[in-house]
Amino acid sequence: MSESKPLESIEIKTLKEDCTIPIEISSNLYYRLQELLLVGVAFKDVDTAQKTLAIIRNSDKDPDPATYHARTIITLMALLEDSASKNDKLRTVKVDKNSGKLI
Repeated sequence: MSESKPLESIEIKTLKEDCTIPIEISSNLYYRLQELLLVGVAFKDVDTAQKTLAIIRNSDKDPDPATYHARTIITLMALLEDSASKNDKLRTVKVDKNSGKLI
């Protein structure tokens, strides 16, 4: 019989369950989150991205990891945008649909 190794663990800091925390972030970090959503989440094409966004809008279930991660980022961004709106820090910009760049 082989001996089982003792469980090894490390301690990390994390939020307490069911709490809300106030934060301040720079617009640069927000833009990085936006880029993470658009580039970092592995959508194979625009059609897949649109279908994923429709699932997020219409369901609480995440059928795959990309949808799960996209929902996480979108939820965080919505909270940030709500706070920005309440503090008169939100702006509207035009974006080229093909390149994704600001006009």
